[in-house]
Amino acid sequence: MKIEPFIDESLVQILPSIESGSGSDKDAFYETVSKKIAQDLSGLDAKTLRDAFLKREAISTTAEPLGVAFPHAVLEDLEEIYVGVMRVKQPLEFGASDNVPTDLFFFIIGGSDKIWQQGRILARLGRFAHSRDFLRKCRKATTPSDLFTLLREEDLRHV
Repeated sequence: MKIEPFIDESLVQILPSIESGSGSDKDAFYETVSKKIAQDLSGLDAKTLRDAFLKREAISTTAEPLGVAFPHAVLEDLEEIYVGVMRVKQPLEFGASDNVPTDLFFFIIGGSDKIWQQGRILARLGRFAHSRDFLRKCRKATTPSDLFTLLREEDLRHV
């Protein structure tokens, strides 16, 4: 399943840093990112989105080795599926098994009636992340447009 139809260019961003204040890096990340996503996608509530991300994160971390995480949220009434990627220039402690701080976040937001599609998208993104060359290029991208192009090209490269 190709992910290009689900990638929303406004959800591809490079963030300088996430200020955790007195909370955890995860809490600060989800607070910041949920607000950004809600601004870019009309009809989404930032608090509802943050709570959905955190609900999933409470089951087990979405962080994987090599500084990559795959946050995903299910929103009951959402009809679309959205895929995005955010890179933070200052990596965050996200609980990866290799203890490497996370700087690349490939995320999915979708409705509860499209869980199977979200699972297939998540698996595809996971395959992308197995390529150290792809991850290196993502980390070298200087603009969101460059990062968007890399994600699309990687999607086209995979069968």
